Amino acid sequence: MSTSAACPHPYSPHHNVEVGLGCTLSLIKWFSAGLNFLFLVLGVVVVVVGVNADLGWSSIQVSTDVAKGTIGLGCIIFFLAFLGCFGSAQLKKYILYLYFVLVFLIFIAILVIFVTALMNGDNGVHDTVSKIWDHASNDDRNAIQKSLDCCGFNSVLDRPGSICYSVTTSCADKMHDLAVHYFKILEIVFISVMCVLVFAMISSCCLISGIKMMDKQILAYERMHGSLESGMYQTGGYTTPMAGGYRPPPAHHQGMTLYGQESKLPSAV
Repeated sequence: MSTSAACPHPYSPHHNVEVGLGCTLSLIKWFSAGLNFLFLVLGVVVVVVGVNADLGWSSIQVSTDVAKGTIGLGCIIFFLAFLGCFGSAQLKKYILYLYFVLVFLIFIAILVIFVTALMNGDNGVHDTVSKIWDHASNDDRNAIQKSLDCCGFNSVLDRPGSICYSVTTSCADKMHDLAVHYFKILEIVFISVMCVLVFAMISSCCLISGIKMMDKQILAYERMHGSLESGMYQTGGYTTPMAGGYRPPPAHHQGMTLYGQESKLPSAV
């Protein structure tokens, strides 16, 4: 028995389905799986950072709400990345459907937040820093006044902390300038995240479309030639069983194209 006889037919359910995907979709498959694996690791790191902050093990002191929010964000990243990685690597169509829907919803939410922030502009920044000052504790106000060398919000007499490090400069303008600086960084982050989400949606759509096409071609092939589970059939160096021994294809099926590749079926034994 030749070595090729032991090889499964490339369109058999027992053969690696990558053969039917083609080079382009195979690259998309593994690139998408690899990218989602990196985000899966990132999700674990974010959760660990959040847990450390919540338990007070981190040198960076943050509020409990921020720590729990960080843990929640890490869990969301991990869950989405797991769906994308597993669905892409294993070509699970319905998992990719779920992945696409969740990514699309997150993309819409981020887009709404981004557009709203741009529309509010400078007034939005001032309102944000004003709310931060209003909800800040006395210790937080003292920390802001110390780091920015200021006192009070709109003036040195406007809701100052208990310790002022400057009696001439208020904190509103300095907080506003600092917030504008960080908002510009956030704009870059938002745009980068949206680009990654767009790629994730496009890659999942391509894989879903490729899986559907492959399923249709396998079904059409099985209807044309019968079950691929028994007998003998030979093409392109592969030999598989087919009921009733080797059976050459009809003349009008010779040279047919499957999965973008011309078949090499012999016309006679």
